[in-house]
Amino acid sequence: GIQAAFLALRIAGYDGSVLMPRNCHVSAIQALVLSGLCAKFVKPRFSRKWGIPLPPLRSEMEAALRNEGLPVFVTRPDYFGLCIDISHLCQIAHELNLPVLVDEAHGAHLGWHKGLPLPALGQGADLAVQSPHKLLGSLTGSSWLHLKSTLLGRDAVKDGLSLVTSTSPSHILLASLDGARRQIA
Repeated sequence: GIQAAFLALRIAGYDGSVLMPRNCHVSAIQALVLSGLCAKFVKPRFSRKWGIPLPPLRSEMEAALRNEGLPVFVTRPDYFGLCIDISHLCQIAHELNLPVLVDEAHGAHLGWHKGLPLPALGQGADLAVQSPHKLLGSLTGSSWLHLKSTLLGRDAVKDGLSLVTSTSPSHILLASLDGARRQIA
């Protein structure tokens, strides 16, 4: 899904760089290679108390967005479950006519309970990729790609997906996605 998202960026006419935190998943680095895009990295913070990387400060991401004027890619929640607030970031990006893509692999459960943060699309993101096999029980390798954008068209995403997916999808994986969705609902 991440690779398809970056390819969709390229197909939609964005050529150059993408603003993204340095502690992104390896799939984002692979997506850069496949798409021919480059990264403008924002340095993450580090918690000495917990010994883990933390998302960049919202103010750092917003400043980088205003200075660089690039499409944005973030991981939310990260591997440790930390969620950067992206609503204001999405607002700024959209004022600049730039899309926001989110690796929401560990966030397929977001939005299903009022005590949880809103999912990325609920905060204004243009595209989010979720991996329900991580928390919802679908089979490994299954994922959802959600699109809610006028900046990144459906055809570009469809074309990006066609470059990295099989023409013979696994109906077992698709059924497991339906089962996971039904179970969480």
